[in-house]
Amino acid sequence: MQRTEPTLIEQFEERMVREHAEKRARAMAADESKFDKLKNKLAHRKGVTDPAGLAATIGREKYGKKGMAKKAAAGRSKDCSGAMDRRKRMHDALERVLTAKAAGKK
Repeated sequence: MQRTEPTLIEQFEERMVREHAEKRARAMAADESKFDKLKNKLAHRKGVTDPAGLAATIGREKYGKKGMAKKAAAGRSKDCSGAMDRRKRMHDALERVLTAKAAGKK
């Protein structure tokens, strides 16, 4: 079997996946949520056995059940939610350009 070079589309897809993963890693490392900050702060206190549970209880007291649900949903959707749609649009655009170039050469 002869190994072939990846096509431009494959190279583009690989780069987009790699960039998306790097972007998520940077966002996760740099952007610690208020919940995570409180949880880490509580973890260092004596007598706290479940810092995540205690942080959730404090949050529910402060914001209420609905407020905490909204914050949780916002935190989940914050992580690069439109990146895959953007990747699909860019892939389609690149494919159209390459198809047009190939048609022009023939």
